[in-house]
Amino acid sequence: MVQLKEDSVAAFYAEKSIFITGGTGFLGKVLIEKLLYSCKAVDQIYVLIRKKKDQTPSERIAQLLESELFSRLRKDDPSALKKVVPVVGDLTMPNLGLSAAVQDLIVTKVSIIFHVAATVKFNERMKNALANNVEATREVINLCHRLEKVDAFIHVSTAYSNTDQKVVEERVYPPPAPLSEVYAFVTNNGDDMDIIQNLLNGRPNTYTYTKALAEDIVLKEHGGIPTAIIRPSIVLSVLKEPIPGWLDNWNGPTGLLHASSQGVHCSMLGSGSNVADLIPVDIVTNLMIVVASRCKKSNGLKVYNSCSGTTNPIAYQAFTKMFLDSCISRGWNKVPFPMLLFVKWAFLNRVLKFFLVIVPFFLIDVYLRFFGKPNYMRMITYTKKAEDLMTFFTSHEWQFKDGNVRDLINMMSPEDRKIFYCDPDEIHWKPYFDDYCVGVFKYLLKRKV
Repeated sequence: MVQLKEDSVAAFYAEKSIFITGGTGFLGKVLIEKLLYSCKAVDQIYVLIRKKKDQTPSERIAQLLESELFSRLRKDDPSALKKVVPVVGDLTMPNLGLSAAVQDLIVTKVSIIFHVAATVKFNERMKNALANNVEATREVINLCHRLEKVDAFIHVSTAYSNTDQKVVEERVYPPPAPLSEVYAFVTNNGDDMDIIQNLLNGRPNTYTYTKALAEDIVLKEHGGIPTAIIRPSIVLSVLKEPIPGWLDNWNGPTGLLHASSQGVHCSMLGSGSNVADLIPVDIVTNLMIVVASRCKKSNGLKVYNSCSGTTNPIAYQAFTKMFLDSCISRGWNKVPFPMLLFVKWAFLNRVLKFFLVIVPFFLIDVYLRFFGKPNYMRMITYTKKAEDLMTFFTSHEWQFKDGNVRDLINMMSPEDRKIFYCDPDEIHWKPYFDDYCVGVFKYLLKRKV
């Protein structure tokens, strides 16, 4: 039997069962691994899984647990993996699509819920974004209210849910519009993205818009449930545990950085001196775990901005240079001098792309039509779409207050601070981006490194 200090974070989870939405996503996977590894006395972790034609839920969970992310658990404590239990459901359905038997199981056994699931596509149709990000949140809260014993409900939002604010405090802001008006607008005007821009009213995309609506749902409907909202900024690869540099998606700036290393992306709109608020995924998940353990001791709903820009800032130009320097040092660059310049004028951006990217790679593709397989112009097209989605963030800057995070860290014991590190001050950017670069090539491009 593991001996735990009475007030430690791990002790809070002893003999308790957890329900997680979004457990098969980037953040969810790292959360599950950390709970199993550092909270060894946890009982069961129920993971919401959507049914797929080609895979059963058990097969999906088995595949997840066989990934390299869980390698230290397979080596040190393989029996812990049996604690992960898939439950079939669907975020967009009433009661999350859970069967009556599974609902009864969760209601009687679970006392902690992490709502991580969301559609993170920036250009998602509004109807889908509302179903996945807003109505699903309401269904999860309804489930929380039914639990026989509820110790914590953690809702994962985004630091960019309030892009209309230059200084974002750790509180829930008024929603961008009453939810009834949003539904009325979509019903009356349709779901076309050009039309939806009128509804967004300056917000960058349906993702950030609906996450703001979801926060308002949490504020109004959590009632007496011990609740907290975690707002991460741009989530990137693992800092320390379980594997430095590990990641499993091309979201955020990752695709653009790789394109730059290959020479098919050289410039974009924005200011290189703006703070790129980046946060490693393990810092976010550790914060989630610690916050849940303190929920009952908090007065009312608390918001935690999991961000680096306030205490450990790094600018876009410095960040991209470190990544590209790492590529160059390993010989992974396709062009001699890869670069990513941030420019403030659209005309200059178009000129740079035309002469430094489009013309040379068009000629290369012409050559490859005869002697290989042309694909560079296709890569440039994909990169342009990713750039369009990121331009709003590189062209603006926000200050995310993190007083609640600071207070939480100060209350942690030295031992818990070491195990559940969640302080962005601990990030050393140069070695971090070096690991991040290796992670891109190793885990996304499947290269031997």
